[in-house]
Amino acid sequence: MTLLSGMWKLNLKDVAKGAVTAVVAAALMSVFAIVSQPNFDLFTVDWASIANAAVNAAFAAFVGYLGKNLLTDERGKVFGRL
Repeated sequence: MTLLSGMWKLNLKDVAKGAVTAVVAAALMSVFAIVSQPNFDLFTVDWASIANAAVNAAFAAFVGYLGKNLLTDERGKVFGRL
């Protein structure tokens, strides 16, 4: 059983897992943004908008993961109750 950080606390493992989550979210969002464009063509893709979507997804995933870990206790329950 893995020991989780306490409520209102983060450890280095939480930050590392948050970074991995952010990278995976950015990669998935990039693929989705590329293939969901109308008349999909890899050579005419708007890379700036895809990079913007990837950065936004990475930031949201990182902050969301850290926020979830801040609000859960050692047993993984939100606010120690749910």
